Amino acid sequence: MSSSSDSEAAPDGTSGSSGGEGASANPEDCRRCWWPGGPLAAAALAAQLCVLAFPLCLAEEARYERFLDYNELGHLPRARTRVYWRSTDLGCYLREAGALVTGTVFFTFEYFRIKRKKRWSGSMFAAHSRAYFLSVWVALNLQALRDTWFLFMPCAHCIVVPPSVQLRSVASECVDIVTLCAAFLFYGLVEDRLRLVEVGFNARLGSNMIRGLRYALLVIMLMGVTNGNFDLFHLVGNAPYWASGYLITAMIPLLASAVTFRAITVVRRPTLQETPGLSAYTQAEKVWACNALASVRRALSLPLLTSAVCFLAEAVSFSDPAFSEQYWLLMDAVRVLVTALVEAVSLFFVIGVFTEQRPAFEAEGGGVKEVLAARRSAGSEAWNAKVSALAGRSVSALSLLDFFERLGPNGETMPHFDPRRSTTGDVVRHAVVPLSRRGDAGLPYAELVRSGGAALPASMVTHTWGCCFAVLVAAVVADAMGLAEYGDVLAQLEEGRISRVRDRLDACGGLQQTYWICAFCVNQHAGICGGFGPPPLEGTEAHRRWEAGRRDKVTGNVYPVCRCRQPKFFNEAPEECEMNKFDDMMAELSERVEDFQQVVVVDPGFTIFTRAWCVAELVQASVSGIRQEVKLLTRRGIDLYSEDMTLYRSLARLTVKRCEASRQEEGSWTWRGLTGT
Repeated sequence: MSSSSDSEAAPDGTSGSSGGEGASANPEDCRRCWWPGGPLAAAALAAQLCVLAFPLCLAEEARYERFLDYNELGHLPRARTRVYWRSTDLGCYLREAGALVTGTVFFTFEYFRIKRKKRWSGSMFAAHSRAYFLSVWVALNLQALRDTWFLFMPCAHCIVVPPSVQLRSVASECVDIVTLCAAFLFYGLVEDRLRLVEVGFNARLGSNMIRGLRYALLVIMLMGVTNGNFDLFHLVGNAPYWASGYLITAMIPLLASAVTFRAITVVRRPTLQETPGLSAYTQAEKVWACNALASVRRALSLPLLTSAVCFLAEAVSFSDPAFSEQYWLLMDAVRVLVTALVEAVSLFFVIGVFTEQRPAFEAEGGGVKEVLAARRSAGSEAWNAKVSALAGRSVSALSLLDFFERLGPNGETMPHFDPRRSTTGDVVRHAVVPLSRRGDAGLPYAELVRSGGAALPASMVTHTWGCCFAVLVAAVVADAMGLAEYGDVLAQLEEGRISRVRDRLDACGGLQQTYWICAFCVNQHAGICGGFGPPPLEGTEAHRRWEAGRRDKVTGNVYPVCRCRQPKFFNEAPEECEMNKFDDMMAELSERVEDFQQVVVVDPGFTIFTRAWCVAELVQASVSGIRQEVKLLTRRGIDLYSEDMTLYRSLARLTVKRCEASRQEEGSWTWRGLTGT
């Protein structure tokens, strides 16, 4: 359901304070201001430049003579070997330049992944992409080492390894193996992306075929590594064998390109169809989806098609033995470089680095002030008064911590409270309702802990009553501390170290930050305290949820019912009801409170996105132009794109019509609030 907070997301992931005293910067984020990998990246790229510049220290003729000696080609005509040497030398430079560019791309990727904490920093795409970039970089460096450095190290194999082992041959095998790994990893990324599209659209689009082609490529390239020989003149003698091998190899990326192109085209086709009656925002969203899918299609298909063309070109080159003898190494270098660069650039599109920004949602019919003015004029005096009363309630982070400390066997109330199991619903029924009762009536708990005059909330917290209450408290306290993640605070609360959390909060200056939380700011005695609503038809899913919703998650017993005589108001009494005005209240707070924000408490199971009330609050915040601060258990440990597709599947297929409502009238009211969105 909902509540409030006053911190603003800064570009680096920390939160600022918009009400009361400012929260201090997150020490963990401060430590990340300096990138630990910076010196390593600088040293590696400097070494790369040395490799590139080393051959230039020798005269061209001296390099040529050394090349003849090293490859034992002195007995062949100079005209023949000089052309061969020039193409080989140019190929070496291309590989070295490619290694430098790939190294730069790799360290740039690492920089954004670590320092900027992109959303994809913990996903399987990031892990696979790092391995891919590293594999290409190592392969190109080994090729440069094999083709350039060993050329000027005549006794390297005698010094480093036994004389019976040719160091250049060992390096050649390593080059092929690492190159094979890079290709295998890239096909894996294509397969993963296509699998995500399949899950999101609930359709089979060919990811299994990509997997088959991926392993077929592995087998073919392993055969090439096993039978390869880097003596060019021996290689040319087996031209038909190599031409056939390259031709077969080219068919694999060609087929993979066709499969991916067709798959994305199928899911993109509906975005190209004309749909009358769409709102301006929906039309903009449709155009964005069309462009995004086209970008993914290019990013997946283009590198595969490029690889196929390069392999075909090499296969054709073997039809002319003289041409192959002179230019094969150069063509191979061009193929490796072009393929690697196209794959690297496309990879940034695959993982979403260059994704076009989604269109901003704008409410039709005017801005916040215009909408609020229209609602006030349309609403009765009693309705507007109740909205203002709701907006004037809040609880501080300190009050929330003090309340949490009263729970459990060592506290004053709810002795069976378990921070790892008890939900917000449990706490409301067993603690908030009893503590806020006064005689035969009751008050909102926020009014009981208010000190001085009414304090407007600096932000509103959106959460679900079905998640653990400790998660709600940890997320709010983490926000008051200026943290983007609440996992550390949650661990301390579960261990009972509340005084430690309070000290940390005090050090951050966030004790008095104010929040609107429905559990504390809505008068439960004017609503749910006396019952659980009419039961749905037995045997239905709605009845199962209703039955589970009225039982304590620790004891399994039905919640106690409050016997107060406070009048109850639901949607049949719209002016007096406090549970049907959240949109008006949010709009009013966004006008009255500077830098008003919405804090979204994302529970570990992401169930918040299955609650109709929560989704409606998220939409209303967007409509009202309210900044939204999302609090996660941990950003590093949550991977939407993990091998386990359960979480991704549940979120990708989520529609607003599938969301659950606590009461039937809540659901119908919520859908009216979402009309046009």
